[in-house]
Amino acid sequence: MNQYIDDAIKALIYEVALSPKPGLVDAYDNGAHTDMDFFTFLDSAFALKPFFEQYYSAGQSCCDNPMQLFSNIRLIGIEAEKAMLEATHNVNTHKGANFSFGVVLAAMGANHQKNTYDLPAIINTIKEMTVQLTSELGKDSVTHGQRMYQNYGITGIRGEVASGFPIIINHALEFMKEKNELSLQTKLLKCLLIIMSKNDDTNILSRGDMEALAFTKQEAKRILSLNQSQLIEQLTKLNQVFIERNLSPGGSADLLALTIFFSFYLKLI
Repeated sequence: MNQYIDDAIKALIYEVALSPKPGLVDAYDNGAHTDMDFFTFLDSAFALKPFFEQYYSAGQSCCDNPMQLFSNIRLIGIEAEKAMLEATHNVNTHKGANFSFGVVLAAMGANHQKNTYDLPAIINTIKEMTVQLTSELGKDSVTHGQRMYQNYGITGIRGEVASGFPIIINHALEFMKEKNELSLQTKLLKCLLIIMSKNDDTNILSRGDMEALAFTKQEAKRILSLNQSQLIEQLTKLNQVFIERNLSPGGSADLLALTIFFSFYLKLI
């Protein structure tokens, strides 16, 4: 079990260390964020580790009832978020990642308990666990995700999870499987751009609007089409634009962290 938990924490650290990223906290600067930095993310990641262990163990203990398992891990998630906020002095660094990794690790625990290790089976369990997740979006606009759905009709991370992470499975991981001579930094930066080009990122919407989301997708596609030597320069310039516009694709960053985790699981990196 420990290897999966260690890889999950390592994936969070890989994501924040990856630089340069547009609008996001990385090893170079804080992007569009004024309340967090690289070290805040490290504190947050390690605060989540014991709860990542609990998610996996919960899956092992409730491997035959996916919907009950999802109910069980929600209680763990509440405590995990409290620990994260305590470690970061009330800064929301990994709320989205805590949710996504919680579901994934619980599904892994459930499948591994039944000696099933292939990723498609784990993804199917995730779908079974979260089959009713998006139905909650029509309720009162209590959460960020509910407000984004009511304002824009976008299901955000809930829709992505309930659909079995199609952006990751169909696009990001397929790119990670490609054989090429790219450095890991370049490969992960391109992977982030692929995700940004396809993700209806509610973090972008909450800081901007639909035009900002369209701009984010367009710029991601543009930079993806450039040659490798221009990548760092163009990402650095886009970071400045995002800082000026107060934009941060945090939802895409969470999906990148999960892509890295799945890449560890599949031994792609």
